Amino acid sequence: MEQRVHKWKSGADVMARWRTVNAPKTITRYDLRGAVEFENEPIEKHRGKQKQTKWVPPSEDPFYQQKWAYWRKIFAESGKDLI
Repeated sequence: MEQRVHKWKSGADVMARWRTVNAPKTITRYDLRGAVEFENEPIEKHRGKQKQTKWVPPSEDPFYQQKWAYWRKIFAESGKDLI
């Protein structure tokens, strides 16, 4: 008797299966030659640290203010020629 290979019906099936799998706690990294760089180290040690920068809204950003002041000046000067 032929054994059937399970085929996923949709992306939702894949996501449901993915959610049931436990997240790894350790990581092993290999270099390009296949040699082990480090083995079974905690993932937290290798996660990137996010920069603690404060978001500045464009209306308060000095670069944004200068850019639009320049364009306002250009449009104000070009409007004089039309009158």
